[in-house]
Amino acid sequence: MKKKDIIIVCVIMLLYSLLSFWRLGSFKEPNTFTEARQLTFQLDTKQRISKVVFFTGHEVKQIQIYLLMGEEEFLLPMPTDTYVFNWYEIGVNAEIDGLKIELAEETSLGEIAVLNQEGNTIDLVPLEAEGKVLQDEQDLVPEEITYYHNAYFDEIYFARTAYEYANDLPAYEWSHPPLGKLLMAIPVKLFGMAPFYYRLMGNIAGILMIFVMYLFANKMFKSTKYSVLAALMMALDNFHFAQTRMGTTDSFLVLFIMLSYYFMYCYITLPKEATNKKRYIMLLFTGIFIGCAISTKWTGLFAGMGLAIIFLVYFLYDFIWAKQRKEQFKTILVCFLTCIIIPILIYISCYLFFPNIQYFPTKDLSGIITITKEMYRISFSISRATSFLFCLVYMATYAKTSMVCCNIFCRRTICDFWNRKSCNLVDRYHKFSIFNHTSN
Repeated sequence: MKKKDIIIVCVIMLLYSLLSFWRLGSFKEPNTFTEARQLTFQLDTKQRISKVVFFTGHEVKQIQIYLLMGEEEFLLPMPTDTYVFNWYEIGVNAEIDGLKIELAEETSLGEIAVLNQEGNTIDLVPLEAEGKVLQDEQDLVPEEITYYHNAYFDEIYFARTAYEYANDLPAYEWSHPPLGKLLMAIPVKLFGMAPFYYRLMGNIAGILMIFVMYLFANKMFKSTKYSVLAALMMALDNFHFAQTRMGTTDSFLVLFIMLSYYFMYCYITLPKEATNKKRYIMLLFTGIFIGCAISTKWTGLFAGMGLAIIFLVYFLYDFIWAKQRKEQFKTILVCFLTCIIIPILIYISCYLFFPNIQYFPTKDLSGIITITKEMYRISFSISRATSFLFCLVYMATYAKTSMVCCNIFCRRTICDFWNRKSCNLVDRYHKFSIFNHTSN
């Protein structure tokens, strides 16, 4: 790219970044948790309360909260569903002396707060030493519970698993390969568990996609005008904008696929006088990035099929019609090594270096084979004879759905989406989403 192109794409990425990082998520949420089976808290004086607010940890089975009113105990109605790393509030209008909390096995709690009629937190006195853990971050209790503070949608799986990788705990989510979750775990390990940090790497991947799109268009059209158009189409696509701001692994998947296709395009467009070394480098990067895509989600396999078709057509053209048969068998060997062996090694390495998976430890090849079979079973739980057809139908349906969603989202501009009114609508959606229940 020319210097002018570098400046233009950097400006587009900078403007996009300013929007994408705005209200990405809170920087700090409770990071101390307890799994004590029972805890009791007392108030200094009997007071009327309006809310009980609590924050869940990385495991949630069952939580029971009792209001202590003299000799009586009143069990609070809990939200229908409780998910990990979420704030919940329960509306109350009663005078109480204290609280009692009971946690089931494999349940962790990060914080609990009681609010008076004015909305201020009331000091709770823990009767057990472990109870202090639930009172040490009261300043983090949010005034309003929204996506800004809570994990939502598939973040309840991916963010949880990123936290577990960062803290050397058995990884919960195993239905997808681990690379994307390992990337999410990097800022969580460095800075702590909070929405901003488990969404950070996906958002960066979304920004890098704009650069790759500009680079790809520049390579194809040799035109700054069309390169800017391509980059802007991605930057102004609200489906891309919304998806990459979530703490899920799809951002990495798409980025890796785009990079693998970019290097394959570089390979097939190399001039005839290009050295074999340069050709093999392009194949190497193609293999590395498609390996990363497959190690993020198996959807990368379908992208790999597309790369294989492109390579095969290009190879046959050279081998049959152009009759350039020199070095062709060497090219096949290099392609096999770079685009098959290297992706397999990347895939296996992700499991071998991080084998601590809750249900299927992957300390050796047999463990990797076992978890791969289980992933296949839950992904394609039909007969072998129809599994390939199912894959094609599934991908076609997924693509059509994505296009429809993209169409809907693109009817709004980013500026429209992020004005105050739209933010309120988004917050309201998250508040009443099935992934974000609150009880009043």
